[in-house]
Amino acid sequence: MTEIAAGAPGQDDGPGTGHGPGGRPADALAGAYRGGAPALFRLALWTSLLTVLTLGVYRFWARTRIRRRIWSSIAPGGEPLEYTGTGREKFLGFLVAFVILALCLGGLAMVALFLGLSLFVPDGQGGMILAPLLQNSLLLLSPLYFYAEYRARRYMLSRTSWRGIRFGMDKGGWGYAWRACGYWLLTGATLGALLPLMTFKLEEYRTNRSWFGDARFTQGGEWTMLYRAMVPIFEAIGFAVIAGALAVFAGGGLSLLMLAGIAAMALRGVICWRIRSFAILTRHKRLGGDIRIGTMPSEGRLGWRWVAGWVCIGVIYIPAVALAVALQAYALGEGAAADLAALPLLGTALAAVALLVLFRPLRLALVVQPVLAHLVEASWVETPGRLTSIRQRARGGPAEADGLADALDLGGAI
Repeated sequence: MTEIAAGAPGQDDGPGTGHGPGGRPADALAGAYRGGAPALFRLALWTSLLTVLTLGVYRFWARTRIRRRIWSSIAPGGEPLEYTGTGREKFLGFLVAFVILALCLGGLAMVALFLGLSLFVPDGQGGMILAPLLQNSLLLLSPLYFYAEYRARRYMLSRTSWRGIRFGMDKGGWGYAWRACGYWLLTGATLGALLPLMTFKLEEYRTNRSWFGDARFTQGGEWTMLYRAMVPIFEAIGFAVIAGALAVFAGGGLSLLMLAGIAAMALRGVICWRIRSFAILTRHKRLGGDIRIGTMPSEGRLGWRWVAGWVCIGVIYIPAVALAVALQAYALGEGAAADLAALPLLGTALAAVALLVLFRPLRLALVVQPVLAHLVEASWVETPGRLTSIRQRARGGPAEADGLADALDLGGAI
């Protein structure tokens, strides 16, 4: 992967004559990340253990503690972010979300019964109609997923503050949900050709409803500018087409080397798309109309940190899983007594629990933290002096509040 900055100056319409490191203006307010992987790993490991011991109940408080640690590690201009969400809000949000999902699934069943469809005669006419409906029930609930995605972001922003000023987000969850469903269908119908359109329009919808104090964020630019970020994906598609054509002309199938090359090109394309689209969209964001946000992440560094993190996790997991499977196969193959055969099974169960406890801490320490640290340090805010004119936005009254759901992490729970 090439060691270049994503969307270097001149690659997009965003202004910027950088004089500092990475194209950052000399007077910009630079991002800083103060966290460390060991401390984050210890916290995540401890909260994961508590989550297992409480049969999952503590995970709401665990997520809150981890967010607070990560938020406090992000310090633009040396002043850290603050996260004020609570585990109680997340837990109550989960209970409300559980009821909502139960009502939605129950509603689907009631509709099926109302139409006279039989649940117990799968070969009958009613069963033939009902089976696809039940099999695609999650697809039917996709608007609820996108609604939850928007609500989770809104809750997170409302619980985030910097320099004592809160972030915020306007209502619009259902509008986002239907737009997301429509754009996903359009992207699928065009085999991904309109992925930039979907990405830009959904980000524009979210950004234009976000606030920092009484200053609104706005997303500038055009959706067509994201096609530059898709160049690595087009290269991967071209490589796959050429490899397939060569295999056909040679009268054989694709070799393992070709398959590995296609997979590597596809992975590179996805990583570059994520980094470049993020950089382009970020550089076209404005706060309060005249405060610009800049970023210049390195594709090489981000890609290497992401791949290296997952490779390290695989090195830890694969031998442990292989050993557990081998022990269980040995016990079954030897036909040991029932009491002895249960020992490898117990060991496998304990190993599975241990791996489950370790997965989140390892992912946070080896993947999330290194990637986030680079993104923060590669970003900045231009004309930071204008931030002093931003004031605290009044909390919403009856016209803005969204009732109980506003006080809960309802979207995150769903």
